[in-house]
Amino acid sequence: MGCDNKGIYIDIVSDCTTAKTGGIEVVGWGFYRSDLSPVYHATIKNLVTSMTIAATKSGFYIKGVKKSLNSKHSIVTSEDRPDKYVHSFMLQGFEVSAAAVANMDKLEDIVVVYERKHKPSGGDGVFVIRGLTHGLYKTSDSKEENAADAARMIELTSPGGEEEEYSEFIYLQTDVATTRAALNAMMTPTT
Repeated sequence: MGCDNKGIYIDIVSDCTTAKTGGIEVVGWGFYRSDLSPVYHATIKNLVTSMTIAATKSGFYIKGVKKSLNSKHSIVTSEDRPDKYVHSFMLQGFEVSAAAVANMDKLEDIVVVYERKHKPSGGDGVFVIRGLTHGLYKTSDSKEENAADAARMIELTSPGGEEEEYSEFIYLQTDVATTRAALNAMMTPTT
């Protein structure tokens, strides 16, 4: 149990009306955590209503194919501390140029935003943020030349002892189109 066990107190309805198709889209957005300034909803603390990126900084796209991008969370329980969540984001790297290899070698303290394939009306729950508070760091990075088409398998995970307060942070600026446009706008450095 966390420090504040008071929830939002809405019904939990898991039936045919709320069942969805799983999966995430094949393009995500990556940022260095220190470059982002999120604004949270006044009462729903895991809802981010806007984000800005530091001047002269930009994010980067994480592009995949089919199911080469994936994400998950896992709870970390404790008898004497609040429950926390480990965030993870997995990707497969196909690039082999020196610059691409060096770029993937240096992934650390990253925040990833991805878009779910399921898009409820209004857009709440479409864009998920992983690593917002403490960043994601490589916990697995392997490549086997004669397996999986020589794809580099990378998993980025919350650092031990610095897990996230919520299983998911949701990003929503008005609607899906506005949120996607805001993310894409952070891909170009500001001057």
